[in-house]
Amino acid sequence: MLSSYRLPTESGKSAFIPKRENWETIHALSIAWIRVLCEVWPLSLELSGRERAQLSFGKSLQKRLKNSGLLWLTPITSEPIMLDLRHVQR
Repeated sequence: MLSSYRLPTESGKSAFIPKRENWETIHALSIAWIRVLCEVWPLSLELSGRERAQLSFGKSLQKRLKNSGLLWLTPITSEPIMLDLRHVQR
């Protein structure tokens, strides 16, 4: 049985669309640090419940595709990246 989900449409009311600061607030910080998160295996492809955490479907595909390449299942997070905003103009 498929469940229906309501997607968030307003910033700040969900983790999917976080509250955004205005440019003046960000620029005043001068230096900002960010990390990029790449979710390469969406959990929506897994069954719900306990099996979802075990990545059963993804692991079975990994085994089938091992001779063709690597199917990555866990999120990839970058090292911190420094953004120097002191000379950036709007």
